[in-house]
Amino acid sequence: PTPEPSPPTPAAPSPAATQRSCCNNEMNRLRKLPVIAAVLLTAASCSVNRRQAEKARELFSHGMEMVELGGGEMAMSDFKKAEPILAEIGDTAGLGEVNYAIAELYQNSVVNQGEAVERYRKALKYFEAAGLAGRVADTHLALARMLLPDSVDAALYHLGIGNALFPLTLDRSDRLSAYGLYAYA
Repeated sequence: PTPEPSPPTPAAPSPAATQRSCCNNEMNRLRKLPVIAAVLLTAASCSVNRRQAEKARELFSHGMEMVELGGGEMAMSDFKKAEPILAEIGDTAGLGEVNYAIAELYQNSVVNQGEAVERYRKALKYFEAAGLAGRVADTHLALARMLLPDSVDAALYHLGIGNALFPLTLDRSDRLSAYGLYAYA
């Protein structure tokens, strides 16, 4: 009998598949171990990653609550504690959200424009890696706002990219905001 071909692998993993990727990677590493040991070690590893992901979500949520309550320092602390956890588990979307939130704090509370721009750029890199077109568009728009006072050309560059991505999103308020920035530039 001829072996059946394996099913095709998807081009981009779904969010659920991304969450399971830690388990798949661990299984590949443990293929040489006895089956029972491999199953036990993989289950333990995935459990640790789930706990880490939950801890990062708790820190991020608490940070967002602190932002709403005016506790910028506490929010910054929570976001910065969540960042290495998200990096360890490979959550690029989460890293994008944390960096975006930190950038907003630097922009609005701490007033460190240079650090805000750097954090928006990090967020952009992570959102692009995660394939989140809407968040990529939002981040380009945020960068355009930040860069406009110093460089119209840099702002227009980010506006152009963000505006090109807006048809992929459903948020019309961002598109209107982008047109407003074009008018100001």
